[in-house]
Amino acid sequence: MKYPKTLTPEQCDLLEEAGISYASLASTLNCAWTEGIRFDDARQFHKYCYYHYVGSEDYVRQQPFREITEKVYNIMLRNRPEYHGPFQMYEMQNISTSPVIDVGKVKVHNTTFDSWGNRLRHIKDFPDLKLIISTYSLNNINYISAILGNRHYGKNIHLICHERFADGAVELKKALPLMCIYLRPDIHTKIVLLEPNIVFHGSDNFGKGGYFNEALEFRSKEFFDYEYNMLLHYLRIDDFKVGGGDL
Repeated sequence: MKYPKTLTPEQCDLLEEAGISYASLASTLNCAWTEGIRFDDARQFHKYCYYHYVGSEDYVRQQPFREITEKVYNIMLRNRPEYHGPFQMYEMQNISTSPVIDVGKVKVHNTTFDSWGNRLRHIKDFPDLKLIISTYSLNNINYISAILGNRHYGKNIHLICHERFADGAVELKKALPLMCIYLRPDIHTKIVLLEPNIVFHGSDNFGKGGYFNEALEFRSKEFFDYEYNMLLHYLRIDDFKVGGGDL
């Protein structure tokens, strides 16, 4: 690795042992700035590095590394646009990896203090509309069965959950045989979609948990379509169809 002449041999050796290049530290700071993260001083940037370079905590703790992050921070800070520095040389271009959508006119309802039973109380009245649930965990299978049982045998319900909860998913499938269940090793997003335009989005896993979570209800066809297609892409399927899923 090549290092600036301003670094001492001890600092260069430390970076070699940690497997962290000087350029990667500068890039880490750039990325943080690009994502809207700001640091009041070099000490905060060093703390950020401690959590960013997870496998190198022992090296990051050492005083020479603190001095390195301080140098990186001060040099990069001088080149920030607010200090009339060469912005184009240091600021990463902010290119979105996913399309930006215009949801147009949208209604938002905060349902944080509602239960899932209350949020989905009308699903029995619209049995032909698809209900898609994405959750990490399944909290209280009896409670979930009671909610989704408002649809005859789980008709037109598609559930995605983490494979850690496969036992509960199997039990749920026995109670609601028409429901389609997808088990995945990396699912964590919490989204509930009800055709044609209802989206519940937040931190609340599906079921009955004991934590404080937030769930917002959006009414927007554009937002619904966006989240619907995102889940199709994640599952690598063409559409949510009867008989789909892993169970």
